[in-house]
Amino acid sequence: MQLTPDGYHLIDKETATRRGNNIHFGPAGDLLRNLGNRLGRPPLTLDCGCGSGQFGAMLQAGGVPHLYVGVDVDREQLKAGRTFYGAGQYLVADIASLPFRDEAFDAVMSYGVLFIIQDMWEAVRELYRVASSLVVMNLNVAPLGSTAMRLHYGKEDESYMWLPNVQNCMDRFQALGLPAPDASILWETPEDVGHSRKVYRGVTHRFNASFVWYPTRGSERERL
Repeated sequence: MQLTPDGYHLIDKETATRRGNNIHFGPAGDLLRNLGNRLGRPPLTLDCGCGSGQFGAMLQAGGVPHLYVGVDVDREQLKAGRTFYGAGQYLVADIASLPFRDEAFDAVMSYGVLFIIQDMWEAVRELYRVASSLVVMNLNVAPLGSTAMRLHYGKEDESYMWLPNVQNCMDRFQALGLPAPDASILWETPEDVGHSRKVYRGVTHRFNASFVWYPTRGSERERL
């Protein structure tokens, strides 16, 4: 792991390859590769809440053909991504109000950010809106058998994480007018992934869920 002069995390190719093969990111790479094969070209891919572009780096390290666009509200993180990774475009944007037309991207991804967005469910709606063929959303979820939780983790009142349970996610998707996910993956973060296995005010956060949709809208649906 490297740090920029401003303290932002960067990863080298070896780390990117290792993380790209784990359960957190591996399925996304496979899904993008399959989508590219079906389209006959690298899919235009939007990474929402991209930070310094680590997900794009993992796709690069894994040799997954794609055209990368990353959006985030943190200009310094985006600057770090442009400086150290280079490939793709890095744009300032609020993922709860994306400045793109409907179905602007072949694929839309979001990892490790939705649970700290104040307008989390509006962001979910936006991610689905701008995708034409593939959506992958990673959510940190409440432990199995528990209710949804909103946990404060910062010194400021607005610093919190929203941990829905899986049924709450499904209910919210329906309320937003989204179809049920075509696939979902639920797992417990391994002990050795310390940065993702944190304790917030006495509650250990270690469960994740990835939800996958294949919108296949418009002319794309007609071809399938």
